[in-house]
Amino acid sequence: MNPKGNYPIIFLVHDDPHFLTFVANVLKTRHIEVVGIESRVVCIDLCRSRRPDCLILDLMMPDDEGMHLYRQLCGDPALNDIPVILVSAIDRDLFFSYHQFVCPKSGHSLPPPLAYFEKPVEAHELIDCIQSLIPERKAS
Repeated sequence: MNPKGNYPIIFLVHDDPHFLTFVANVLKTRHIEVVGIESRVVCIDLCRSRRPDCLILDLMMPDDEGMHLYRQLCGDPALNDIPVILVSAIDRDLFFSYHQFVCPKSGHSLPPPLAYFEKPVEAHELIDCIQSLIPERKAS
């Protein structure tokens, strides 16, 4: 929960400014603050200093930043309780098939995300998902 007690805060880790604008405008109508972040290092630092209510993460960022960030968040006991929503241009079934096939063999198994959206993301589905992940802070 947002320590300031004002509006829920969502961190959006994405490299496309159009997607950031879309999500920020959609969530603003629900009184949800969106903080756009373009790098894994900045995201980890911000998660530690200004804990978000939820994090939306693009898997397909340059240099595999999205997957590295998800792996880092899941492996950090101080951050692994932050709800994560993954978004990607990769088909959901293809992602999970790859994940189940490759990750256990490498010894880097990850928990499944709380939600996974294929692009393009429908605004109402994203809002419903966020509201279900932060129910005590539901925006109207």
